[in-house]
Amino acid sequence: MRPDDPERHPDPGEDARAALAAWRDGLVDPGGPDRLVNLPRGGADLVEIVSPNPAGVVEALRHGRDCTLSGAGAEKGSLRTDLPDGVLRPLLRRLRRQTRLERADRGVDVLYLAAGLLHWQDGDGAGYASPLLLIPVDLVVLGPGEVPRLRAGSGDPMVNPALAARLARLGVTLPESGDLAGLDIAALTAEVAGAGRPGWHTADLAVLARFDPAVEAIRRDLTENEDRILAHPVVRALATAAGTEGAFTFAPITADEIDVLAPPDDVPLVLDADAGQRACVAAACEGHSFVVDGPPGTGKSQTIANMVGALAHAGKRVLVVSEKAAALNSVQHRLADTGLGNYLLDLHGDRVSRRHVAATLAAALEADPLPGTPMGDEARQELRDRRERLNAYAEAVNEIRHPLGRSLYEVAGRFARLAGLPEAPAPALPAAALTDEVLDRIRDAADRLTGAWRPATERSGYRWREVAEREPLDETLLEAQLALEDLAGAVAVNGPIAAAFHLRAPDDAATLGEIAEHAAQRPPGVADQWLTANTLRPVRTAAEELAQRIDVSRRAAEAVRNRAGVGWETLAAPMNLDALPEPPRLNPPAVRLEPLTAEEAKALAGRFAADADELEHQQKNLERATVRLGLPDVVTFSDVELVHLVAELGGRPDKPEKTWFAPGAQSAVHNAASTLRLHIDAVAAARAAAHEIFTGAVLTEPVEDLAERFATLHRGARKLLAPYRRDRETVAGFIQPGVTVDDAIAELGLAVAWRRAHEGLIAAERQHAGLLGRFWSRADTDFPAIGRALQTAGEVLRVTPPEALPAVIDYVCAVHPADDLVRAVTEARDVFRYWRGTLRPEPDPAGRPELGHGPVHEAIAWLRAQVAPLRDTAAILRQLGDAIGRDLNGAEAAGIIEVRQGVIDAEDAFAAASRSFETTLGPVFQGRHTDLRALEDAIEWTAHARTLRTGADTALTGEQAEALTAGRPTPDLTPAITAWQEARQRILDAFGPARQVRLGTTLDRYETAHDLLRDLLDDDTGQQEWFQYLEARAVLAEYGMDTAIDFCADHSVDVKRLGDVLERSAYRAWTDHVLAEDERLQPAAGVNRDELAAGFRRLDSELLTDAAEAVIEVLGRRRPEVTGGDGAALIRAEGLKNDGHLPVRDLLAGAWDTVAALKPCLVMPPAAVSRLLPAEASFDVVVIDEASRMTPAAAAACAYRGASLVIVGDDAQLPPAGDQPSVLVVANDCGAFTRLALTWHYRSRHESLIAFANQAFYQGRLNTFPSPHPSGEDLGVQLHPAVDTSEARLVAERVLHHLTTRPSLSLGVVTLTAGHADEIADAVEAELAGRPDLEGFLGDFVVEGAETAQGDERDVIILSTGASLDAAGGPTGARRLAVAVTRARHRVEVVSAIGAGDREEPADEGERRLAAYLDYAERGGPAPTEQEPSPIEESIRETLENWGYPVHTRSGAGRYRVEIGVRHPDDTRESYALGVRCDGPGYQLSPVARDRDRLHEQVLHSLGWHLHRIWSVAWYHDRENEEARLRTAVESALAIPDVFAETEDETLTARPAQRPEWALPYERAVIEPLPATTRLADAVARQLLIEAVERIAEVEGPVHLATLSRRIRDGWGMARLTQQVKAAIETAVRDSRAGFDGTFVTAPDAPIPAVRVPADGVTRRPEQVADAEIQLALEYLVLDAGLVEGEDLLAAAGRLFGWSGNRAGAARLAAMLDDLVEADRLIAHRNGLIAAPANDLLDLPDPAMLPRREEAGRPVWTGVNL
Repeated sequence: MRPDDPERHPDPGEDARAALAAWRDGLVDPGGPDRLVNLPRGGADLVEIVSPNPAGVVEALRHGRDCTLSGAGAEKGSLRTDLPDGVLRPLLRRLRRQTRLERADRGVDVLYLAAGLLHWQDGDGAGYASPLLLIPVDLVVLGPGEVPRLRAGSGDPMVNPALAARLARLGVTLPESGDLAGLDIAALTAEVAGAGRPGWHTADLAVLARFDPAVEAIRRDLTENEDRILAHPVVRALATAAGTEGAFTFAPITADEIDVLAPPDDVPLVLDADAGQRACVAAACEGHSFVVDGPPGTGKSQTIANMVGALAHAGKRVLVVSEKAAALNSVQHRLADTGLGNYLLDLHGDRVSRRHVAATLAAALEADPLPGTPMGDEARQELRDRRERLNAYAEAVNEIRHPLGRSLYEVAGRFARLAGLPEAPAPALPAAALTDEVLDRIRDAADRLTGAWRPATERSGYRWREVAEREPLDETLLEAQLALEDLAGAVAVNGPIAAAFHLRAPDDAATLGEIAEHAAQRPPGVADQWLTANTLRPVRTAAEELAQRIDVSRRAAEAVRNRAGVGWETLAAPMNLDALPEPPRLNPPAVRLEPLTAEEAKALAGRFAADADELEHQQKNLERATVRLGLPDVVTFSDVELVHLVAELGGRPDKPEKTWFAPGAQSAVHNAASTLRLHIDAVAAARAAAHEIFTGAVLTEPVEDLAERFATLHRGARKLLAPYRRDRETVAGFIQPGVTVDDAIAELGLAVAWRRAHEGLIAAERQHAGLLGRFWSRADTDFPAIGRALQTAGEVLRVTPPEALPAVIDYVCAVHPADDLVRAVTEARDVFRYWRGTLRPEPDPAGRPELGHGPVHEAIAWLRAQVAPLRDTAAILRQLGDAIGRDLNGAEAAGIIEVRQGVIDAEDAFAAASRSFETTLGPVFQGRHTDLRALEDAIEWTAHARTLRTGADTALTGEQAEALTAGRPTPDLTPAITAWQEARQRILDAFGPARQVRLGTTLDRYETAHDLLRDLLDDDTGQQEWFQYLEARAVLAEYGMDTAIDFCADHSVDVKRLGDVLERSAYRAWTDHVLAEDERLQPAAGVNRDELAAGFRRLDSELLTDAAEAVIEVLGRRRPEVTGGDGAALIRAEGLKNDGHLPVRDLLAGAWDTVAALKPCLVMPPAAVSRLLPAEASFDVVVIDEASRMTPAAAAACAYRGASLVIVGDDAQLPPAGDQPSVLVVANDCGAFTRLALTWHYRSRHESLIAFANQAFYQGRLNTFPSPHPSGEDLGVQLHPAVDTSEARLVAERVLHHLTTRPSLSLGVVTLTAGHADEIADAVEAELAGRPDLEGFLGDFVVEGAETAQGDERDVIILSTGASLDAAGGPTGARRLAVAVTRARHRVEVVSAIGAGDREEPADEGERRLAAYLDYAERGGPAPTEQEPSPIEESIRETLENWGYPVHTRSGAGRYRVEIGVRHPDDTRESYALGVRCDGPGYQLSPVARDRDRLHEQVLHSLGWHLHRIWSVAWYHDRENEEARLRTAVESALAIPDVFAETEDETLTARPAQRPEWALPYERAVIEPLPATTRLADAVARQLLIEAVERIAEVEGPVHLATLSRRIRDGWGMARLTQQVKAAIETAVRDSRAGFDGTFVTAPDAPIPAVRVPADGVTRRPEQVADAEIQLALEYLVLDAGLVEGEDLLAAAGRLFGWSGNRAGAARLAAMLDDLVEADRLIAHRNGLIAAPANDLLDLPDPAMLPRREEAGRPVWTGVNL
């Protein structure tokens, strides 16, 4: 109510004010002891230091010493207490343990040295004794069992804030304290005493105790800023002020909408995020205030880190606060891994000291962000397309399709379940036509066909098929039987003719008379064999060929006379004139022989032979030269120029030094020469100016001092003193004759210049002369000669191949040139040049110009290939010319040889054919006098006779020829034919047209007609069965399924399975129609869809790196100028200080805008917000993590600084200390905020770790991932009853067991009460005291109560329950249990002394749940729950079981399950070798492609699953291929593990950063395949293996042995690497010329070291990159950046090698960075890392000298020419 309201109307603001006051007052329990206000003189955790006094203690701490605390009676030199050592030492250990837990838990220091004590009274007269000064300290130990020592902490001393607040109410103001270095205890105590009231006094007191001044800072903040806080709408909503209900509610983005409304390529997510997490990030970016419900392991820290990145990208400031240090560390580490660590200001724990904050801000101001590589637009578009296609497919497969009311996934499964049936043709049935009613009709028709199945199975053999007449046909069938018998009797009269000519059918009777008449017309002279021959064509062909051959012989003789001019007889004599030699097929073409005469051909052959010999001789001379120089062999004519050039370089007079050829040496020599020349010129100039006055003695005299004294000292009366006279005498000693001393003194500057120039020359000579070698001769140095020698060296490097460089360098640098080599090379070059000058193009008879551009040996072969053909051609031309009587060229000779051969061929052919003519034509053949006309008439009669029966030329048999004389007419045949034909037609009319043709064929033979008539008469039911068959078929025909009947009949399908076949056919038609109409379901092939998903995963993973780089790039544009503004100047000044820094709050206040620009995100506990942030510090978003542990008061002190508030927590976890509810409960109860939930659990590597909590505390709403492994020694939950030993001892034993059996896994011990934690810690410490060898494995091991364990996590948790259920009793007992059982990633070991009988009567909820959890742990986890597999899963299961593999369906305990798990047949552990995923409802559990197709599989892979995806469409579309792929996947998963098998990476390989100029793309080596007949044990294979090793080392060295082995495995087509193969490879490595250090293989001649980045499909894992390569990359990155923070450097290096987000990569890089700093290769500057001085970096390769790989892949060396 307002004071000016007389009617006392309620003021809406009063409710909020009252709530704020209640929150503030609840910070400290009024009834509890507050040792900051009234310090007790004794206590279980107070140690009073009695000697020295407080000032002495502070002095000891100020010097950084570790101070020993000792008991009463100890000697001097330690801090003495009045406690016995037996009490002091355990007390100190307990104090140390508790303070370390507090620091790890809350990120605040609670251990202080209270120095000074003020005795005072309040207004009511109550007396208090309050500490004056609180100095943060720490207790440290040097090793196990050591007594803790006292050391100064990292924070600043502070005046007791609680005392200052109390005294301020009395009008007393306490002074401020400075840092520890300037702290004066006595002065501060005196000032306090002077400001006090009468009766107050101070006392010297030093007490070591735990204090918590944090709440006082929050309380002061709430009091001083009350109006501002109450005006904030979020705070008013938390206080449930009127009008605030629903004030911040909104409709969050659902998973179905997230890819459309907030696609990941629009919202920069620097870490993986599922749909729920992305919805939270999107809401934060939109400025909403809301609550995030995040149960354990659901990615709260990951979500907050993504929020920070996205908000920073949007230009917003973020404040992340939490009472739990683990939560702050988790956010900070995640952002640091992405490269954003430099943009966070971490103000918790030991990071809040003045020095650290100043150094951090100064480093951020100086450091430049390292450049990144943005993801291209094409890649982004491809990612969007793939995402949309995957989402569309998932929706299309699982959506319910009407009118059938089933999804495609379900129908495909039903179809697959019917896979054992034949594949009937699918009907043309549209999807819209198939309903349950249609399926019922199809089933009914199938049932009716069971009684009428013969028409389907007998098909054309069914006698009554196609009958159309429904009336009985018995009478018609009897009449037809009689008519057929009469016709058969009439035909029997002409039996011999019918038998000979096969006239057996009733319709053949009329043909008999025609055949008898033709027999009498046979002419004489016809040969009998012509009638029975297969064909008459040989006879006709022989006659035609005879005439043709006579004509050919005549025309050939005429052609000889026309061409040669002589008769055939002249050339008939035997000659070797078959043909001219065929010119060889050459490139370029050989010389044409046609234009050449005999003499020309002979001469050309001789010249070609001589040229070939000379070229071969010169090439051998060149080979000797190249071997001597180490150069490549001369292959082409142009190669001689390189040899000649190298030879000429060796003949030059100015020889370079050998050392000049080292990398970077030429540049150094050039610089040295330039420097020395400048110094020589400077000396000459200075000497020329001074020589007229001074002699050379000035070079040894202190002329600078003389000049200084004469200029400044020897003035006025001082000239009368002795020093003045001595200096004049000194000057007189080095002047030229005739020069006065006064003139020389006036020109002493010239002498100084001469001496300095000379000294500069001496210094330059000392530094650089060694590089010039023999060329250095002081002033007489021939610098032009150095330049010429450098030019020679540059040309050598430019033209010489790398492998020849050593030999060429020796040759060029030799003092005496090799004249014989130069002469030989010059002669060869001249010969080659002359011969190339003789080459001519066609048609000249000479070598072709193309030969001069190709290899020498090919030119020699070209010349020699033509020598023999040219000589043979000359001989033939000479022989033929002698016969004819004139000279001929090649073309004329070829024509004459051709026509001569024509006559010979014609005569030979006629003679060869004469015998054939006699055989074929018989006596009628008379050579060239045969009567062809008579022969033709005989052939024509024979041809007609052969066509009598069939109408075509057919050979007659001997029986037919004989039967032609035995025929006679049959007049009774015609009436019988007529009667039969009428009866036959009546039968045909009773059947349908389709049957009539075949039926008529059957009736046209006596035997088949008789059988048909008999069968029809015997089958009295067949006629009606046919009509029943037609009716059922008509029903199926309505749906296009009638063809399926024929298919089933053809495949002998059991008629009882007909319904299943038809149903499967209907499903196929429906599915085919859906696939054809719905383009979302394409591609159908499983391999294509796998590729689609794999490409999406790759691009989606790259998006993470791109998002981080985008955020860095945006923040880099917004960062302030280094030199601009007062804030930057203040930060820079503070960063340069060694001590005396400003308080953090003052520094932040003085440079807030600059700080906010450099560090847009602050991470700190709420007390630090109130204590350190200035009033003007405001944020766009405030994020509270682990909100269940934060009070509303602390939350309000943070929330009012931001525009919006995001509250992240778990209301099932522990509340704040005291009676206050948490801000999370307040926010949920006030109804003002929307609540977003995270439901996917990622922490637990076995579902048993979270299953109990999921049901007991989270109502089963968590989605968990199943493990492929059962619970065991290292996984799951196990109960260890403490039966025969104490629980504490058993816990200690389990700790030792863990450290000795699984030391690589982190460990924590959690208890349900703090007191029990102390007991356990003492037992563990006692046990570990005897095992110093385990100290290195402790890591972050901790024993803690559930209150401090919240927010923490470990690989293994040992839960100690205590001896009674009441450990989980009380209001927070159940929550303590909820915290304790959800901390483990791998395993929970429950150690309990609570027996089964002690669990029967729990008192409250916490005890009931503890009893239930003990039963749960005793069982080893949840009871298995079965889920009904889908039809397609059943189909896959049956397939696998038929192959003999043990299978389990629906593996898992929650909603998210692996559909099918395949076990190894011989594995007794029941682990799954392979998980088979489907694309049904489980696949659609998340409608987001990133979750469904990448993150979920990524998590399963990390749990150890080997996965294979079966797409339902592919299983339907091409099951045979999908089964083959499945079998391959199973066999691969079950195969013997490869000894070099790659393990799964922690995260998908990220996209590497842009390649700097000093880095090279990685090149994969390719080796030749192993010959098929070669075996590894063969000597040939061993040699090939050594060559392969050297090849891989040359291309990829230094290369990891595992990588080298995989190259050999892949190149030689090995399925896997056995131990024998591994041993053979290692032997080959050691036998090869390659270097090997036990891990990495290097090239025989290791090149300049280089950094190689992912390329050629190779991304190396961290352990596969050599130390030197990583260190070189780190040094180059620092050189590029100038000044860079360590975290930024590691993030940039991770991006360079493609290891972003990879913990192993981060650890490897950090280790290499430590080595570089330790070796002084990098210097840890106060503001970051800088490179070592230039003279320490001389062994860094010059980037200009690195090998560059061209497109063709061949190394090209580039040098720097002067």
